[in-house]
Amino acid sequence: MTEGDPEPAPNTQRQPPPRNATVAVALLVVSAVAFLVRYRTSHSTTGSDELARAGLALSTHLRTTHPRWADEIQSACKKEPCACAERAAARGLDANAADPVLTLLGLAAQRCTALNSLPGMRAEALVRGGQSDAGDAEARQVLATGANDPYALYATALFAWRNSRLADASALAQRSFDAGRGSSAQLLVGLIAYGQNQLELAEAAFRKVLAADASDVEGTYNLALVHQRKNQYLAAREGYLRVLRLQPGHINARYNLAILAHSIGADAEAKHHLERLRKTAASQAQVAELQAALAVPVQNAPPSASSTNFALVLGAGSANVPPTAPRN
Repeated sequence: MTEGDPEPAPNTQRQPPPRNATVAVALLVVSAVAFLVRYRTSHSTTGSDELARAGLALSTHLRTTHPRWADEIQSACKKEPCACAERAAARGLDANAADPVLTLLGLAAQRCTALNSLPGMRAEALVRGGQSDAGDAEARQVLATGANDPYALYATALFAWRNSRLADASALAQRSFDAGRGSSAQLLVGLIAYGQNQLELAEAAFRKVLAADASDVEGTYNLALVHQRKNQYLAAREGYLRVLRLQPGHINARYNLAILAHSIGADAEAKHHLERLRKTAASQAQVAELQAALAVPVQNAPPSASSTNFALVLGAGSANVPPTAPRN
């Protein structure tokens, strides 16, 4: 530089960092992003995993009595946790498993806010589980929004039935069926009709249940009970035997088979069912009741089981076992 030349301007442009520093920064950014992804994933899936586990636990609970429903739940749980919860809750309600359903719904309420069916399901579960007043109140809150919710309608129907408001119960059960509650609502229609001795209406309702699912245990049992009330021995006997093929531990079907056999003087068959009941009954009081009924002599019994229409002569105080509670 010669004397008089201007002083060069200082270089203000930022120089790139060394290559090694650039790589280090990039790795740091990638690591931070990966950590955030793992953190969010772990926190978002923990609840989902718990929800799926609760759904699968309910399927295990139903495996013995309702294997097809258990398969349905497991299939849904392979897809998405909220779908799993909804299917498990629906089938759990159908099976009258109120307590596991309430547990499942408590988990689902935190994660599945888009499922509009949850409040109505909870109302039905409460009524089924014995918290009738609370369940009916929650059901009415759901229906007050204008929703034609099938589960809320079922809850109010069941509440009305248990409080002997049979006309209201029948209308609400039919509304529940029309809204999509399916065979559970149709079963309740039949049970209410049976309680009013409207046997033709009850039979039609139970046949609709079986038209939707020929292996429905409760529909099969209650149709057999109608046949027994109508003195149709062979149809009742075959119905109860079919129940036991579907669900070998069904106590009421076994009890009624013994009563049927005794009513026509088939004491060997009656004793066979008594012994089978002795092995499977949860309470020896059930066995003692049946034993007492079979000890009562049958008067004017038909000579054989071939008759299809005769008056059943039942043990004093035993008569027919009442129809099952909905999906019990």
